[in-house]
Amino acid sequence: MSSESSRKRLALGGLTIGISISDSEDLGRLGLDPIVVDLAYTEISRHLLAHGANLAYGGDHRDGGFASILFELIQTYDQPGQNVSDRTRNYLAWPLHLTLDDDRRVALTGVARLVEIPLEPDLKETFKLDPKVFLETKVPEEVETPEAMSESERRYVWTRSLTRMRERMRDEIDARIVVGGQTGKFLGRYPGIAEEALLGLGSPLYLLGGFGGCTRDLIDALGGGRPERLTRDFQCERSTHHRDYAPLYEEYNRRHPDAPIDYDALREQFAQAGISGLRNGLDEKENRILFETDDVDWMIALVLKGLSRVG
Repeated sequence: MSSESSRKRLALGGLTIGISISDSEDLGRLGLDPIVVDLAYTEISRHLLAHGANLAYGGDHRDGGFASILFELIQTYDQPGQNVSDRTRNYLAWPLHLTLDDDRRVALTGVARLVEIPLEPDLKETFKLDPKVFLETKVPEEVETPEAMSESERRYVWTRSLTRMRERMRDEIDARIVVGGQTGKFLGRYPGIAEEALLGLGSPLYLLGGFGGCTRDLIDALGGGRPERLTRDFQCERSTHHRDYAPLYEEYNRRHPDAPIDYDALREQFAQAGISGLRNGLDEKENRILFETDDVDWMIALVLKGLSRVG
C-alpha cells in the first residue's frame, strides 16, 4: 500500500461516528425506491471505515443481511493492531438485548462490540422489574390484573431505557450522521432520529435530508420552521400511532414536570442552533447541499469533507 493511500485510509483514524439511518415515509412522495436507504447505509459505512473511522449504531443491525455485508467491509478495511469487532459498536437498550439468542450473538461477534445498556436502577425499584425478564410494551392477557403495569407505564420504561442508550452513545462518539427516519410508531420520547439529533447538538452533526423523513423535519426546524410532524398536536392527536403515544406523553410528563416531552422546546433548540450550530466543518452552502441532495455520492463527499475539517 502506498503512503498516500495509507494517509487517506487513516484520515479519520481515532474518530467514532454514530450513524442514524432508517426508512422514511416520504420516499414514495419523493419518487425514491426504499433500496436507496440500504445503499446509503452500506456506502456511508464503507467510506468511513476506509478512512479509518470506527462506527457506532443504536439498536439492531438492519435486516436483509447487512451484518454480513458489514463484516466483509470491516475485514477489508481492518486496522493494524485493532480487533476487527472494535471497529463497530452496536448499542442495545434494555430490554432489547435480552432478545439476542446465542446464534445471533455469535453472528454479531465478528461484526461489532455489543454495548448492552442495563435497566436503570430507579425503574427496577419503582416497577419491581427483573432485569433478566423481557418487558412487553403491551399488557399480556395473563397478567391483566389491577396491580399489573399499565401500557403507559410499560412504554415509559422503554422510553427511559432508549433515552439512556442514546445518551451513552452520545458520550462515546465524536460525530453523528442522520438520514431519513420515521416520525410515527416509535417507542421513545420523540421520533428516534429527532432524539438522537437533539442529543447530538453541540458536537459535529450531519443532516442528510434528501430522503425526507424526520431528518427533513429537523432541517425545517433548524431554519425556524414548524414541521407538523414535530408538534404535540400531531403526535398526540393525528398521527397513526397517537392512541399509543398520547398516554405515554401524559405518563412521562406527569413523572418529569421539570423536563417534559416538549415539541415546542425541541424545535426551538434547533432554531437557536441554526446551521452554524451543527459544528460539522461545512459552510452554509455545503450544508444546504447536504440538506437537499438524494445523491449518495454527494452525501458521502460532503460528510468526509466536514469530518476532515473537524477531526
